[in-house]
Amino acid sequence: MRKKQLLLMIIVVVGAALFLSVIGYIWMKKDEEEHARWLAGYRGIWVSADGKYKLTVRRTTSAHMVFSFENNDTGQTLSFASAVATGDGEYVFNYSIESYKENNVQKSRLCYGSDFEGKILLNEKEIHVDVEKNKNKQAVSDGIVFEGNLKKKEALPKMEKVNLTAFMGKRLPEKYHEWKSLVCLEEEREKVSRVHIVWDDKRNYKSMEKYAMGDIDCCRLFSELEHTLGRLVAEEQLNDNRYKRVFEKENFRYEFITDGYGLVVEADCQYRKPVRGRREGDFIIDGDTVLRYLGDYEKERHIELPEGVRQIAEGAFTVENSALCSDCVHVSELKIPKGVSVEPYAFRNCGKLKIELEDGWTVVEEKSFAHMVEKYIQRFRSKWVEVVLPETVRRLKKSAFALEENEVQSMYASETQVSSPLEVKLNDTLEYIEDDALQGVICDKIPNRLIELGTNFLYRSENYGFSLYSDDTYQLPATLKKIARNTLLSSGRYVIINGDLPQLYGKLDYEENVGWGIELKDKKEWEELFRRLVDGQRLTEQEKKEIRLRLSGKDINYEYYWDDDWEIDEDDWDDEDDWDDSDY
Repeated sequence: MRKKQLLLMIIVVVGAALFLSVIGYIWMKKDEEEHARWLAGYRGIWVSADGKYKLTVRRTTSAHMVFSFENNDTGQTLSFASAVATGDGEYVFNYSIESYKENNVQKSRLCYGSDFEGKILLNEKEIHVDVEKNKNKQAVSDGIVFEGNLKKKEALPKMEKVNLTAFMGKRLPEKYHEWKSLVCLEEEREKVSRVHIVWDDKRNYKSMEKYAMGDIDCCRLFSELEHTLGRLVAEEQLNDNRYKRVFEKENFRYEFITDGYGLVVEADCQYRKPVRGRREGDFIIDGDTVLRYLGDYEKERHIELPEGVRQIAEGAFTVENSALCSDCVHVSELKIPKGVSVEPYAFRNCGKLKIELEDGWTVVEEKSFAHMVEKYIQRFRSKWVEVVLPETVRRLKKSAFALEENEVQSMYASETQVSSPLEVKLNDTLEYIEDDALQGVICDKIPNRLIELGTNFLYRSENYGFSLYSDDTYQLPATLKKIARNTLLSSGRYVIINGDLPQLYGKLDYEENVGWGIELKDKKEWEELFRRLVDGQRLTEQEKKEIRLRLSGKDINYEYYWDDDWEIDEDDWDDEDDWDDSDY
């Protein structure tokens, strides 16, 4: 009897404890939900009484606040920062001032760092902000210095989320052109096989908040990645306290980069198993061919081709511009062994690279490294790619390193850039540079064993920097046997020919107001050169006359523009014999 009573008593006590626990959990849950609603009420735009300072609160939890703080007078903004909770309704954040140059003007911006500290306090119907004036005795003239209250002006605008992961395996959406500068969608077999987004693009961050990668958006932190996607597969520390973290869930492989605040600023989604080929590290390989390099450029890396690779396919190293907006892009080094063939446009619009062709390379094939920097962004990517040729290379075939020319010429003409977006380090043993092999690339030397020099070769003079349209001089090596007419008579250049006259080919790019000159040994060679220049050209009598004057050292206004004691004697030629227009 006593045992039954004791057992009944234990059951009652346990039941009561469970009941109280459930009640406590329910009350705690309600309290948490109520607290979360209270915190969510602070989302919105808060402004100081004088309208000078604006605090945009994007997300508030019991652990963090995601916000932007702006000085409307100076334009200084701390964008997408995270403050850490140090008490109930109390948050602390840190930042630094970063200097940079824009159009040769020194500027500064606010970013993650530890030089300055700020506090945010949630009060009834207002927010109190206190930003220290001088934490580490650093000048703050361009920073944000404020202490006071801000009142809510308006709620954040409602926006419909765009889930980028939902596009995987589907065709490009019809309205993709509206936001393609923000999101990179790659197609394979006419369906999206990769999605990439950079949320911390300083130019467009305000219009990027609506995009999400699955359940992750730009207001999420690393801890929430694990909660949503499970245990991470790999982790790597990058520069500036940034981290790259890799997750795999269901059929997808996710790569996220978090900034110093722990906020997600970049995301990439791919298939765990490629549509074609196999994955080896950061490469997609099919047989012995590299189809795609999917590594990031957030850190200086030594990229090594997988063992057994014999070919690099077209577009293998192409990177969409929207995936390279980050200020944290660094140079990666890539060595390409001899025996590896490179398909045309394999590096079209590639990432920031230093490419070294290893000993044994003898020929760079046609268009294999063409269009490495897209024409619309060349002026913004000075020294973006560098290619080093070994001493074994003898020939650069047509358009081997050609840049798209539309932007190149206007860029150099306007003098908005002092260096080429692509630099090719030529060797001294190079013998053949075919037509357009280095189109748009400014070279700092002419190989002294050169036999053939094709069209659109640009040369940099030490005396005149990178200017193409002021007097400049280059000497053709004595070994030269063949040269394109438009290269010989480059705009604004004075050419010295060492050795015998080379064979000329191609049309003469005659421009009425462009001056050029050639230095030869004697008058007979001038006459021979003149005949070669006009051979096969349909020139007017006025053009013939102007060419004679220019070669003799005079301009079209019959004024000397360099010292020369003699000129071509036009009477030495019989116009009827030498200039029969029916021959043209």
